[in-house]
Amino acid sequence: MKIRWFGHACFELTALDGTKVLTDPFDESVGYMVPQVEVAVVTISHGHFDHAYLGGLRGRPRILRAPGTYKEGALTITTVRTHHDPSGGRLRGENLLFRLDDGDISLLHAGDLGHTLTAEQVTACDRVDVLLIPVGGTYTLDAEGAQRVVDQLKPRLVIPMHFRTDALSFPLAPVEPFLAGRPHRRVPSHTVEVTGATLPAATEIWVLQYV
Repeated sequence: MKIRWFGHACFELTALDGTKVLTDPFDESVGYMVPQVEVAVVTISHGHFDHAYLGGLRGRPRILRAPGTYKEGALTITTVRTHHDPSGGRLRGENLLFRLDDGDISLLHAGDLGHTLTAEQVTACDRVDVLLIPVGGTYTLDAEGAQRVVDQLKPRLVIPMHFRTDALSFPLAPVEPFLAGRPHRRVPSHTVEVTGATLPAATEIWVLQYV
């Protein structure tokens, strides 16, 4: 699976058969360059402006924003219902986790997850090879909370998202607290390609560049 980061919680994911998925696209106010891409599917974890902007898309992609199980090409896409905050959604509403499995890699995009998972949610996530998880706090998990979710899901690769960068227009914590004392590397690119055979043997954090 090829993973390209556009910034914030927005990734282009290319499955084994070439099926492309865009996650949580943002509008221009967020500070990053709005993706101008053509994909088969767009996943929307929740309806906020920095995760649900469709204006930059080309073509007529399938928009997934409700709980369910979906098929697109080689991909099986399933959802897990969670919340945007630790108060059962009373502060910021619901959030969907999207699990994408192309037969080789299972990837979980955590959207704006705001709490650690229940036992039932962990079971629903099934096997997670690659975890895309928010770490910047304020509106989502912070570094400590994100690490607890990593411990729950035990992915082989963790790619942090939704943290402060020079481009971001609103305040979040930087990625460094999440990296402290944990195996990690900074990838000098916005894109990586992984297979089941090339994933790290033990959990490792990779930080992508957004440009």
